[in-house]
Amino acid sequence: MKKILMLSTGGTIASTDSGHGLTPTESGAAMAAMIPELQGLCEISCYEVMSIDSSNMQPEGWTTLAQAIKEHSDGFDGVVITHGTDTMAYTASALSFMLKNLPFPVVLTGSQLPISAPDTDAKRNILHAFLTALDDRLCGVYIVFDYDVIKGIHAEKTRSTTFHAFESINAPLVGTYVDNVLQINEAMIPEKPTEPLQVQLDLCNDVFLLKITPGFEPARLKALGDLGYKAIIIEGFGIGGIPNEGRDLVPAVKALTDKGILTIITTQCTYEGADLDIYSVGVSAAEAGAIAAGPMTSETILAKLMCITAKTDDFHSIRDRFRKDVIGEWKVYGTAD
Repeated sequence: MKKILMLSTGGTIASTDSGHGLTPTESGAAMAAMIPELQGLCEISCYEVMSIDSSNMQPEGWTTLAQAIKEHSDGFDGVVITHGTDTMAYTASALSFMLKNLPFPVVLTGSQLPISAPDTDAKRNILHAFLTALDDRLCGVYIVFDYDVIKGIHAEKTRSTTFHAFESINAPLVGTYVDNVLQINEAMIPEKPTEPLQVQLDLCNDVFLLKITPGFEPARLKALGDLGYKAIIIEGFGIGGIPNEGRDLVPAVKALTDKGILTIITTQCTYEGADLDIYSVGVSAAEAGAIAAGPMTSETILAKLMCITAKTDDFHSIRDRFRKDVIGEWKVYGTAD
């Protein structure tokens, strides 16, 4: 019988009403015991990593999860992580880069209602997460939520309360569950790694994510260069434009570049990514040293840069490593028929 490691971190899925709002209290073992379909499906070993609201998740928590997976990588066929929804996409993106050459699935799931609540979505999400972790066709990091299986680097939380909380951004779904059977997208089945698992445990927090607005003062962007950041991500307008007239941000980007701080520009739009080659507001930013993030989500950009900047301070090395596709983060998928 296959063996699955269940790592619990808290979140809504494990919460009960404390009288001061929902607070995580349920253990992974207790949650697994509430789902009859798991009995006899596989051997389950539960490990309580932490018990927090996911708004309190920090990079140190990602390191703890990666370390636990590293320690148990030889004894299990897959991993299920129960996690709060609010930062789940960040965790999925981070683990995707921290766990290189994963030979099995690592599956994050959670819920919009606590597992003990009437009509909860928790039980089906956990069941589908286990079924995904047991699927021999899959390896790598995934989010499973509301019947959908999403590759970790493409997941984003797009709804705050309804059950269909996550979307796959700029990439097809890996698959969807129908009657507890995964209808998989053959094009999204990954190649199995041929190299051994490599785990990166060190991360760097010196990455800043900025959403610009009309009226944003260039001096404030330039001032970020004095705060010790190695890279700054700008969520620009539309396809990635930033102002180059009036409150012109381009000289500030040039000043950051001259200081050896990489500027990455993405978009505030949910879908279709950033490209600095179309409009003059993008071209001028690129000429000042900025790089477009292409199809990547902000969560994935941040996670990738935190991994890269933990390894090097060199501007050119950070830039070159960011441009390199590692796990399909740069892949552009065709429009579905």
